[in-house]
Amino acid sequence: MAKVFIEPVGVTIEVAEEQDLLTALLAAGIAIPSDCAGRGTCAKCLVRLGSGELTGVTEVEARRLSAHLRDDGWRLACQAQPASGRVSIEVRQTGGRRRILTTSKLHHGKAKPAVARRLVELPPATLADKRADQERLLATCAACGDGRQAALAATRELPDLLRRHGWRATVTSYDGRVIDAEPPDVQAIAYGAAVDIGTSKVIVYLFDLEAGRLVDQEAAENPQMRYGEDVISRIARAIDADGARELATAVRDGINQVLGELCQRNGVDPRHIYDMTVVGNTAMHHLALGLSPVGLGSAPFAPAVAAPLTLRAAELGLAMNPEGGVHFPPPIAGFVGSDALAVVAATRLASKRLPCLALDIGTNTEIAIAHDGRVTATSCASGPAFEGYQIAHGMKAVAGAIERVRLDHAGLPTEVTTIGNQPALGLCGSGVVDLLAGLVASGVVDRTGRMQPHARV
Repeated sequence: MAKVFIEPVGVTIEVAEEQDLLTALLAAGIAIPSDCAGRGTCAKCLVRLGSGELTGVTEVEARRLSAHLRDDGWRLACQAQPASGRVSIEVRQTGGRRRILTTSKLHHGKAKPAVARRLVELPPATLADKRADQERLLATCAACGDGRQAALAATRELPDLLRRHGWRATVTSYDGRVIDAEPPDVQAIAYGAAVDIGTSKVIVYLFDLEAGRLVDQEAAENPQMRYGEDVISRIARAIDADGARELATAVRDGINQVLGELCQRNGVDPRHIYDMTVVGNTAMHHLALGLSPVGLGSAPFAPAVAAPLTLRAAELGLAMNPEGGVHFPPPIAGFVGSDALAVVAATRLASKRLPCLALDIGTNTEIAIAHDGRVTATSCASGPAFEGYQIAHGMKAVAGAIERVRLDHAGLPTEVTTIGNQPALGLCGSGVVDLLAGLVASGVVDRTGRMQPHARV
């Protein structure tokens, strides 16, 4: 077991014998780029030896790293292992939170929540009326159209609650099933959440279900990224049961973290979040549910399930009312998932009179075209283009990434803007698009993408 001191974070970690530095760093929660999940193909997990010894340079490093980088002490964390008991290394980080779009303008329609909260008053138990508390509650709720059954968690609250508060209570029903019982003076709002699980990010929207109003939204990187930035790497990791469980736990923890931030910021008790809808591409859908994605790893890309699912929050360990419902709309086919279905529904794509195209551009890009009431969809991998994978200076949209470039007619840069106005570390997706557009406009690159004879080349 070797002890490795990490700069600039200033912590020491233990690395097991024959364990590579990347695995140890990720296990310790230290962020380091690893687009290829440790296969050595992206050359992004750079570390520099400060003191001590590492194992020799591998063939992969000899191919992927320039002689200048190797001479300067830089190694790939996925290839290097400690060769002495004490080692210090510098981690090359591109840290910081991504800039993520979380808001847009769409017509949301009228709210029709499956959740209802109401104050009820029950007839007290008497010698003439010896009905059980649950039966008494369901009979009262039935008059309001609810009360088909009551969750055990709600039933547990009834004996003390009803007798302490004069047989009055605030009850919450979900799709006709009583799932919560609280004192009559609790007038909390019923909340719901919408979750978009992307390959690289998780976005959570908090809604007031009664008013149909968006309360707040927040986003964070998908914690599954430590297992690989591309979908295929995660599918390979999740083939066995342990890997599938790890990936499911990671993304659920990420959802809980973002949901917790929203609740704290808006003074919301997670107990009062009763409904959640989760969308994502087919792989993210499967990984969130802990389903094996083995069928998605190769043609014909058959999913494990393609039907809508509704589960109790307790089954997934989500930080909301444990009896609340969590909906997973169905994926469509291949990697065209329920997020594409949500785009079609939110934009009312199928009802457009003229041919209409919808693009959901992300690590996994989904394209849907509507014509004559029919919608056709497909998907493609955009992570390599927009997130820097296999681009020498490519990176995510974090502080220091070049996000905007303007070139003049001669191909000279007139404007270069970085996220957070930090020193430039590389190019993110919008910077790549800007740069390519400028190169085409200035004649440095033709419309086929070929570099032309030019003074700037």
